[in-house]
Amino acid sequence: MLRPLVAAMVTSDGSSFACGGIAYDLPLGRHFILTPSFAPGLYARGGGPDLGHVVEFRSQIAVDFRLPRGARIGLSFSHMSNAHLGATNPGVEALVLNYSKSLH
Repeated sequence: MLRPLVAAMVTSDGSSFACGGIAYDLPLGRHFILTPSFAPGLYARGGGPDLGHVVEFRSQIAVDFRLPRGARIGLSFSHMSNAHLGATNPGVEALVLNYSKSLH
């Protein structure tokens, strides 16, 4: 199922990233879901790394376990880069433990 995606991240050194995009849920049996996603967004450096541009693109793959009442817990791996919009494009990767809850 294709669905909208909105996300925000803040690091301990004051960097932040907010994005919106799309995700696609692929059921893997009864309890697991594989979800690739793509979301462009805005990056504020704070005390973190210089990613080369304020506009960044996040590609992510997640594996979640379904919990009762529309909740999920899982792991995701993401890559963020500016797609060469800036003079430099170092990119950054993240491995994240996720918890999500459906709003409907």
